[in-house]
Amino acid sequence: MKNNIFITVLLLVSSFCTTYGQKLQAGSFEFLKDQTEVNVTFDYSNLKVTKHKISENAYLKKRDEDVRKKNPDEDFYKTWQQQKDENFPNKFFASINKNSKINFSNNPQAKYTLVVESEWLDPGTPGVKMALLSSKLVFIETENPKNVVLVIGMDKAEGKTMAMHRNIMISECYAMTAKKLGEFLEKKI
Repeated sequence: MKNNIFITVLLLVSSFCTTYGQKLQAGSFEFLKDQTEVNVTFDYSNLKVTKHKISENAYLKKRDEDVRKKNPDEDFYKTWQQQKDENFPNKFFASINKNSKINFSNNPQAKYTLVVESEWLDPGTPGVKMALLSSKLVFIETENPKNVVLVIGMDKAEGKTMAMHRNIMISECYAMTAKKLGEFLEKKI
């Protein structure tokens, strides 16, 4: 009997502890019904980092100082930029294209563009705490970017890995965001 109560309480607690969520903020999914491809861009211009929600520049300065104490030759700024330019998008593309019938890619010729606006990032602590990413996913007409057709909020996508490097953990946040977006779109279209 005590085991059943313990298991029930454990299941209830774990269901309340799920941090990930998605929410339709504006628009409709109708425009996607006949689309086979969507262009994707990434916007980090308003990114806040850590639980204190500091600017990306403040985070980079502090993180660079910490990294250089351990390895004076490492250029954290260069590494971070490479992550944003290559690794985060590549993880996003790989994951969403596994989970959606629509092809998401870097193709400015597509009729619609998805702008992945990274809003908040907790880089986590390797081996201790998962990384988290909150973002706004904004679908626009490629040739008329002011025409927003759909906005989806993604809250606290977890970097599902216990990797020993923050960049891998953060990349997994983009993969999880993409996976959940793909699944969400498949249900709605």
